[in-house]
Amino acid sequence: AASSAEVATLREALADETRARASAEMSLQGAEDAEKRTREELEKATLDASRATNEKEEELSGRISELEGELEISKSRIDEAAEAAAHEECEKEQVKQELQETAKALQAALSNQHALEEQLAREGEKVQQA
Repeated sequence: AASSAEVATLREALADETRARASAEMSLQGAEDAEKRTREELEKATLDASRATNEKEEELSGRISELEGELEISKSRIDEAAEAAAHEECEKEQVKQELQETAKALQAALSNQHALEEQLAREGEKVQQA
């Protein structure tokens, strides 16, 4: 039979084991709780990041659409300005041609006037001689 000292030692060892087991269970529970909190925080952070990314994508998509619209307007204005410049150049060329034709007509009229003046002078001499 076991002596009372051995029984007391065994009881003390059993109590130590029970305390150690309870401490290990508490540590395990604490680790599981910490893991659960970490997982929840990670899920929340992931959702927040996803939400922020979606918002930024929508914002950037809207800005891209605005810029594309502005680009189309700019292209249209450039096309209109190029068309107006071409039209203006055409008008300038037409005015230039009209001025050249007018200059030719004036030159011809001036030559004609000189010829008429000479003829008039000759006629005047004939009348004086007669």
